[in-house]
Amino acid sequence: MGKIMLGRIDHQLDEKGRMRIPAKFRDSIGSSFTMLPGKQECVYIVSNDSASEILKPFLSTNPYLESDEQNQIANDIISKMAEIEEDAQGRFVFPKQLAQTYKIRKDVVVIGKGTYLEVWGKEVWDARYKVLDPDKLKTMLNNLTKREG
Repeated sequence: MGKIMLGRIDHQLDEKGRMRIPAKFRDSIGSSFTMLPGKQECVYIVSNDSASEILKPFLSTNPYLESDEQNQIANDIISKMAEIEEDAQGRFVFPKQLAQTYKIRKDVVVIGKGTYLEVWGKEVWDARYKVLDPDKLKTMLNNLTKREG
């Protein structure tokens, strides 16, 4: 994995539902990557190596030893994951199930989150983050530092 990925890129899916990894993030994410459901209203894109690490807590060598909760979480996440294959132009088809679930239509926002990417439907992103409220940010940062301290 290359340098950390930071920042925001506004992007679009083409008429066939395809997109490219923005050039800014291309070297860092690598040539093989996986999409998986995010914890909020976005889709995560991780390198295949990272996907293997993420899956470790959910996979068991003996399915009879998995708890029902572990099995449910694994099914929810793994059934929605997609290993991405790019075409010769570096495009990939955005998985329809993830696009529908996360309201990803034509306009998307790609966020670099260090070692992975988040893809948001632009309307969803704008509803949550369009206006940076300095007081809200200050409160969130104060709460975060209290937990870490």
